Amino acid sequence: MLAVWQKVYATLTDDSSYFLDAVEVLTDKDGKFLIPKFSAFNINPIARIEGPTFMIYKPVYAVFPGFGAQYFDKYFPENLKVDTYTLAELFKRGISLEFPRLRTWIERIDSHYWASPAYGIPEAKIPNFKRILSEEEKYLEPIKSKYRYDKEKLNIPIDR
Repeated sequence: MLAVWQKVYATLTDDSSYFLDAVEVLTDKDGKFLIPKFSAFNINPIARIEGPTFMIYKPVYAVFPGFGAQYFDKYFPENLKVDTYTLAELFKRGISLEFPRLRTWIERIDSHYWASPAYGIPEAKIPNFKRILSEEEKYLEPIKSKYRYDKEKLNIPIDR
Protein backbone atom coordinates (compact mmCIF):
# COMPACT_ATOMS: atom_id res chain seq x y z
CA MET A 1 0.00 0.00 0.00
CA LEU A 2 1.33 3.39 -0.92
CA ALA A 3 0.30 6.77 0.50
CA VAL A 4 1.54 9.94 -1.22
CA TRP A 5 1.42 13.61 -0.20
CA GLN A 6 2.01 16.51 -2.57
CA LYS A 7 2.72 20.19 -2.22
CA VAL A 8 0.41 22.16 -4.50
CA TYR A 9 1.21 25.69 -5.63
CA ALA A 10 -1.54 27.98 -6.83
CA THR A 11 -0.68 29.93 -9.98
CA LEU A 12 -2.63 32.35 -12.13
CA THR A 13 -3.51 29.69 -14.68
CA ASP A 14 -3.65 26.45 -12.72
CA ASP A 15 -2.24 24.51 -9.79
CA SER A 16 1.14 22.80 -9.97
CA SER A 17 1.87 19.88 -7.69
CA TYR A 18 5.16 18.38 -6.57
CA PHE A 19 6.05 15.27 -4.61
CA LEU A 20 6.34 15.94 -0.89
CA ASP A 21 6.44 12.53 0.79
CA ALA A 22 5.41 8.91 0.40
CA VAL A 23 4.99 6.02 2.79
CA GLU A 24 4.91 2.33 1.96
CA VAL A 25 2.86 0.23 4.32
CA LEU A 26 2.44 -3.53 4.28
CA THR A 27 -0.84 -5.09 5.28
CA ASP A 28 -1.11 -7.52 8.15
CA LYS A 29 -2.42 -11.08 7.73
CA ASP A 30 -5.99 -9.72 7.77
CA GLY A 31 -5.23 -7.18 5.04
CA LYS A 32 -5.35 -4.20 7.43
CA PHE A 33 -2.85 -1.38 7.39
CA LEU A 34 -2.04 1.71 9.41
CA ILE A 35 -0.39 4.80 7.96
CA PRO A 36 1.82 6.72 10.40
CA LYS A 37 0.64 10.24 11.18
CA PHE A 38 2.07 12.73 8.71
CA SER A 39 2.69 16.39 9.40
CA ALA A 40 4.43 19.00 7.32
CA PHE A 41 5.18 22.64 7.88
CA ASN A 42 4.14 25.09 5.18
CA ILE A 43 4.73 28.85 5.41
CA ASN A 44 4.13 29.60 1.74
CA PRO A 45 0.72 31.33 1.41
CA ILE A 46 0.22 30.18 -2.20
CA ALA A 47 0.96 26.54 -1.42
CA ARG A 48 -1.00 23.82 0.30
CA ILE A 49 -0.33 20.22 1.21
CA GLU A 50 -2.64 17.60 -0.27
CA GLY A 51 -2.97 13.95 0.49
CA PRO A 52 -2.63 11.31 1.11
CA THR A 53 -3.64 9.70 -2.12
CA PHE A 54 -3.57 5.93 -2.01
CA MET A 55 -2.53 3.08 -4.22
CA ILE A 56 -2.97 -0.53 -3.25
CA TYR A 57 -1.47 -3.13 -5.53
CA LYS A 58 -1.07 -6.87 -5.31
CA PRO A 59 -0.67 -8.97 -8.44
CA VAL A 60 -3.78 -10.96 -9.40
CA TYR A 61 -6.06 -8.38 -7.72
CA ALA A 62 -7.47 -5.14 -9.11
CA VAL A 63 -5.22 -2.16 -8.43
CA PHE A 64 -6.75 0.50 -6.21
CA PRO A 65 -7.17 3.24 -7.67
CA GLY A 66 -4.01 5.06 -8.62
CA PHE A 67 -4.14 6.41 -12.13
CA GLY A 68 -6.37 3.47 -12.98
CA ALA A 69 -9.43 4.70 -11.13
CA GLN A 70 -11.55 4.12 -14.22
CA TYR A 71 -10.29 0.54 -14.36
CA PHE A 72 -10.97 -0.05 -10.66
CA ASP A 73 -14.45 1.51 -10.88
CA LYS A 74 -15.77 -1.21 -13.15
CA TYR A 75 -15.50 -3.70 -10.29
CA PHE A 76 -17.20 -1.65 -7.61
CA PRO A 77 -20.70 -0.38 -7.02
CA GLU A 78 -21.60 3.21 -7.85
CA ASN A 79 -21.62 4.18 -4.16
CA LEU A 80 -17.85 3.55 -3.89
CA LYS A 81 -16.94 5.89 -6.74
CA VAL A 82 -15.75 8.93 -4.83
CA ASP A 83 -13.18 11.66 -5.29
CA THR A 84 -9.71 11.51 -3.75
CA TYR A 85 -10.51 13.74 -0.76
CA THR A 86 -13.62 11.78 0.19
CA LEU A 87 -11.67 8.56 -0.18
CA ALA A 88 -8.91 9.82 2.14
CA GLU A 89 -11.54 10.67 4.76
CA LEU A 90 -13.12 7.22 4.42
CA PHE A 91 -9.73 5.57 4.94
CA LYS A 92 -9.18 7.64 8.09
CA ARG A 93 -12.42 6.19 9.48
CA GLY A 94 -11.38 2.62 8.74
CA ILE A 95 -13.38 1.40 5.75
CA SER A 96 -13.02 -2.12 4.38
CA LEU A 97 -12.62 -2.96 0.71
CA GLU A 98 -12.66 -6.38 -0.85
CA PHE A 99 -10.47 -6.55 -3.91
CA PRO A 100 -11.71 -8.63 -6.82
CA ARG A 101 -9.42 -11.35 -8.08
CA LEU A 102 -8.53 -10.81 -11.72
CA ARG A 103 -9.76 -13.57 -13.98
CA THR A 104 -8.08 -12.98 -17.35
CA TRP A 105 -4.56 -12.19 -18.52
CA ILE A 106 -5.63 -8.89 -20.04
CA GLU A 107 -7.11 -7.80 -16.69
CA ARG A 108 -3.86 -8.68 -14.96
CA ILE A 109 -1.76 -6.86 -17.55
CA ASP A 110 -4.00 -3.78 -17.38
CA SER A 111 -3.98 -3.78 -13.58
CA HIS A 112 -0.17 -3.87 -13.61
CA TYR A 113 -0.12 -0.99 -16.10
CA TRP A 114 -2.37 1.17 -13.90
CA ALA A 115 -0.25 0.47 -10.81
CA SER A 116 2.40 2.99 -11.82
CA PRO A 117 3.12 5.32 -8.91
CA ALA A 118 2.88 9.07 -9.35
CA TYR A 119 5.73 10.80 -11.16
CA GLY A 120 8.55 12.16 -9.04
CA ILE A 121 8.50 9.69 -6.15
CA PRO A 122 12.09 8.70 -5.35
CA GLU A 123 12.64 4.95 -5.64
CA ALA A 124 14.21 4.96 -2.17
CA LYS A 125 10.78 5.88 -0.77
CA ILE A 126 9.01 2.92 -2.40
CA PRO A 127 11.45 -0.01 -2.68
CA ASN A 128 8.91 -2.76 -2.02
CA PHE A 129 6.34 -1.27 -4.38
CA LYS A 130 8.94 -1.00 -7.16
CA ARG A 131 10.19 -4.55 -6.48
CA ILE A 132 6.67 -5.99 -6.73
CA LEU A 133 6.03 -4.08 -9.97
CA SER A 134 9.33 -5.30 -11.43
CA GLU A 135 8.67 -8.93 -10.46
CA GLU A 136 5.20 -8.78 -11.99
CA GLU A 137 6.58 -7.23 -15.18
CA LYS A 138 9.02 -10.12 -15.53
CA TYR A 139 6.23 -12.61 -14.87
CA LEU A 140 3.89 -11.04 -17.45
CA GLU A 141 6.48 -10.50 -20.19
CA PRO A 142 6.34 -14.03 -21.71
CA ILE A 143 2.54 -13.99 -22.05
CA LYS A 144 2.57 -10.43 -23.43
CA SER A 145 5.22 -11.41 -25.98
CA LYS A 146 3.42 -14.60 -26.95
CA TYR A 147 0.20 -12.76 -27.79
CA ARG A 148 1.81 -9.45 -28.82
CA TYR A 149 -0.56 -7.57 -26.52
CA ASP A 150 -3.58 -8.60 -28.59
CA LYS A 151 -6.42 -7.82 -26.17
CA GLU A 152 -8.73 -10.42 -27.68
CA LYS A 153 -6.14 -13.19 -27.46
CA LEU A 154 -5.22 -12.13 -23.92
CA ASN A 155 -8.84 -12.31 -22.81
CA ILE A 156 -8.26 -15.87 -21.60
CA PRO A 157 -8.47 -17.24 -18.05
CA ILE A 158 -5.39 -17.04 -15.87
CA ASP A 159 -4.04 -20.51 -15.13
CA ARG A 160 -4.27 -21.01 -11.41
